[in-house]
Amino acid sequence: MSRRCTCERKERPVTVSQKMCRRCAQTKASSEFGRRKASRDGLKSHCRACEAQAARVYSRKSKLPKRQYPVVVETKRCTKCGETKSAHEFYRAKGNKDGLHGCCKKCFLVACAGRVKRNPERAREWKRRYKRRHPDRVAEQTRRRRAANPEASRVIVRRRRARMNGGGDHTVEDIQRILLGQEYKCKVCKIDISEKYHIDHIIPIAKGGSNQCRNLQALCPPCNHSKSALLMEEWLPRRFKQLGMIRDDDRVTL
Repeated sequence: MSRRCTCERKERPVTVSQKMCRRCAQTKASSEFGRRKASRDGLKSHCRACEAQAARVYSRKSKLPKRQYPVVVETKRCTKCGETKSAHEFYRAKGNKDGLHGCCKKCFLVACAGRVKRNPERAREWKRRYKRRHPDRVAEQTRRRRAANPEASRVIVRRRRARMNGGGDHTVEDIQRILLGQEYKCKVCKIDISEKYHIDHIIPIAKGGSNQCRNLQALCPPCNHSKSALLMEEWLPRRFKQLGMIRDDDRVTL
C-alpha cells in the first residue's frame, strides 16, 4: 500500500524570464505569475490578472440564490448519529439534491448549542447582526412565540428585570403552583382569575424585592394595576377603600 509523502516540498527556483498564460494565451514576464512549488519552472500556469478575474466570477456566482431542490426521499441516514430517520426529522436544505440537511434536527441542535457554548461572544454578535438585518422577521417571530407561550414570555421579562435589579428566579411550574394554591382566585378581591391574571411581586423589585417564588402572588389585572410599585402595607388600605371592603385577616394574608 502506497503512502503519501508528507515531507515538505522544496521551493523550485524560477528558471524562465517569460511564460505564456494558459487562460489568456499571452506571453508575459515571470513577475506576472504567482509562485508554485510543484511546477517545474516554479510558476503558476495562469497569470495574476486571469486568477483575479476568475476569483471575481466565483465570488459573484457564490452570492446567487441556490437552486431549491424538492424533498425526494422519505427516509434519510443522519451523518452524525448514523440513524435512519423520517424526512420530517431533518431540516430543509436548499442546496442539497435531496432537499434535506445532512444531519437530523436533534444532532443539528446539539451541534449549534456546542458552537454557542464554545464561542458565546461570537453567537451574541451573530444574533445582533441578524436582528439589525431582519427586524420585521424578528418582530414576527417574537409575536408568535409570545402568543403561543404567554406565561413563559412573562417569566423571561420578570427574570431580566430582576437580574438588572435584585436577583432570583422562578419557572412556569412555580406560577402554576401559586395559582393552584390560591385556587385560581385573586389574592385580594378573591375574584376568579383562571382566564386572566397578573403575577405580582409582593415586595416590588424597585424596592429591593427578589424574583423568587416566595415573593410572588397572583392578582387580577385591576388589583395589580392599582398596586403598581407599592408595598402591601401601603396599598391594601387604599385598595380596600376602593372596593368598599373591611380588612379580614382570613381574607388576606400578608
